[in-house]
Amino acid sequence: MTVMVVSDIVGFTAHCSISDPTAVIRMLTDLFKAIDSVAPDHGVEKVSTVGVSYFGAICPLPLPAVDLSQ
Repeated sequence: MTVMVVSDIVGFTAHCSISDPTAVIRMLTDLFKAIDSVAPDHGVEKVSTVGVSYFGAICPLPLPAVDLSQ
C-alpha cells in the first residue's frame, strides 16, 4: 500500500496579490526546503512540487503484523 501526502497553501492567491513576487518565491523555497528536511524522518519521499503544492509518498505503508496462526 502507498499513501500519497499532499500539501497546499490556503489563501495563497490572496497572499500573492499583496506580496512582493521575490518574497513569495523566497517563502516557497524556504517552505519546501523545510518540508524536504523533515519528510524523511516520517518516511515520506518527495515526489514533486507543482505550483504551491508538495506531493510525497510513503511506500510501503508500515502495517501492523497480523497473527494468522489462530
